Amino acid sequence: MTSGKKTKGYLLAALAGGIAGAVGALLFAPKSGKELRRDIADGASQVGEKTVQLAGQAKDGTVRLAHQIGHQTSHLAGKAKDSASQAIHNLRSWKEHRGTEEAEVAEVSATQALESDLEETVLEDEARS
Repeated sequence: MTSGKKTKGYLLAALAGGIAGAVGALLFAPKSGKELRRDIADGASQVGEKTVQLAGQAKDGTVRLAHQIGHQTSHLAGKAKDSASQAIHNLRSWKEHRGTEEAEVAEVSATQALESDLEETVLEDEARS
């Protein structure tokens, strides 16, 4: 189960428990019908306000999480772009100083190394999340 579904389940369980407890307490309290109805209405109003408050907190947490994920993704993309640019620059420099056949072999090796570095970076970012 994802954390969003767990959170939603906990919120619903807390809400249902709160309502059941409030209604039970009101029904067993020695009060007149008019007082009881007013207490039930007040309790329902309080539960509604608490639900709105919890929903706002859940929304704020979701927005923060989305911003963090976006930032990490941008950071990872920037690192990959920088690595690729550096590898291309190094290959071009190397080609100028070496023969074409050797340069092609080096290009394949550099591409494999770049893929490996990128994969390690992705795994490190996933481990931090």
